[in-house]
Amino acid sequence: MLRQDNVFVGFFAGIACAAIFYIVFLEVNSILQRTLLEGTAGFSDQFIAIAAVCTTLFPFLMFNAADKARSMRGIIAATLVLAAVVIIFYRNEFF
Repeated sequence: MLRQDNVFVGFFAGIACAAIFYIVFLEVNSILQRTLLEGTAGFSDQFIAIAAVCTTLFPFLMFNAADKARSMRGIIAATLVLAAVVIIFYRNEFF
């Protein structure tokens, strides 16, 4: 995946990374609620969504190290789209 340098590869990498980490964070939160955080609500859905959007930093740094500027632009676009989706979806809780 790092061989090609275009916006679509970066956009897909950003969306895929955030989606994978969102699922992982949900599962970790579920496990923590059953074991260590018994009787608590655990992490909020908003926090998990924001943390998942922040994980787009990982592929961004990988593409930066490989000197793939176009793919980095795609990751920035994916991050902005994901941030807008999170803000729109949780607008009542944020504002």
